[in-house]
Amino acid sequence: MMLENDGKNEQQLCGYANMETWLIDYWFDDNGASLASHRISRDQWPLEDEKNSLAMWLLWFLVRPDSLPRTPASYRALTCTLKLPALAANHYAICEPSWAEFTLESSVTASDLTHFSETYFLAPPTLAPAAILAYFTLALWLPSRGVTNQLPQAPSSLPLNSRKSEDWDADWQRCINLAQSSTLLALSYIPGSIEGVWEGPFTYTDFDVYSSLLSGGPPSVLRDCQVAQHRQTWKLREYHLLGSQESLDKVQRLGLGDALRAFFPSGVRLREYSESLEVYVPGMEEAIHYQRSLHSKALEQSVGDIIVIGEGHSAWGQFNLYGRVRPLDGLFSLLKEYVGGDRGRWLYRGFLVGSTDGHLSGRWRDAFSPSDVEGYEGCFVMSRRH
Repeated sequence: MMLENDGKNEQQLCGYANMETWLIDYWFDDNGASLASHRISRDQWPLEDEKNSLAMWLLWFLVRPDSLPRTPASYRALTCTLKLPALAANHYAICEPSWAEFTLESSVTASDLTHFSETYFLAPPTLAPAAILAYFTLALWLPSRGVTNQLPQAPSSLPLNSRKSEDWDADWQRCINLAQSSTLLALSYIPGSIEGVWEGPFTYTDFDVYSSLLSGGPPSVLRDCQVAQHRQTWKLREYHLLGSQESLDKVQRLGLGDALRAFFPSGVRLREYSESLEVYVPGMEEAIHYQRSLHSKALEQSVGDIIVIGEGHSAWGQFNLYGRVRPLDGLFSLLKEYVGGDRGRWLYRGFLVGSTDGHLSGRWRDAFSPSDVEGYEGCFVMSRRH
């Protein structure tokens, strides 16, 4: 209902079904059906199953920050319940299958749903991207005293007449695609959506605390630790490998490299022009040509691959960004390299949630730990600068 919402569905859910109050009780009450408070009180991790994943997305969609209880006890329950799935990357994956796969060789558990006369096979979205959004928009909203220009806005904070169901077409398509086996660049990512200037916070915790968590520490390790955050700005440009479907089947493609290098093969060189990108691969005589993201051009041809290049800055300095978009579900992987190299390299993985005016939600991790080993991680949210 929320992915097909033009305003009336939301009115039914909140005004008639009282979903906002139900969701607050579901997640934060001691006897809530999510069992989150019950398990946290016993130093156990909240469950991630299909019901809780969907309920976390609905929490972010429907609950208004100013409707949350303001007592110290309720705030602690809210913060802890959202903090754990947002930050504990070793317990709550940002995506399924793993971010380290580009062609999605692993299977995803799908559910069947009959709507009128049609049966759909859908893979429910993972809990973590919604938990990260809710953590920033709800848990951090109260101590900020409503200084919302520093935090991403929840959908419920916007006027009802601003709702457009087409804003969520890519999110709906992602659930469909993951239940299938195709590897074509599908409608779960609309070409050109990530191009532009983005800004928002990223979090980090003490390294020793996170190391303890990775060594099997209980939820209390993360619950009781301090979480710091900085703001950052990205300026991104998107480039497409374009052509007819027949020509793309014959063209030389960019191969796959290490996931920790955002899937770029070793030795690849990128030469950027104002409206195009040339990719030089060792052993290939000619460059692979990509075109700058322009919606009109992209829609006239098939898109065979997407490369994202950019730069940005934070309190830690200036950095460069480059990465690729996973074909089936639109997961982006961006490698962040600080200028001068004194701040290391960090891999950002996440999704664009909503339309081009939505949010980037995901996690960063160190780019030195092997991809099959849990690394040092934090979360981030970015909103488009207008």
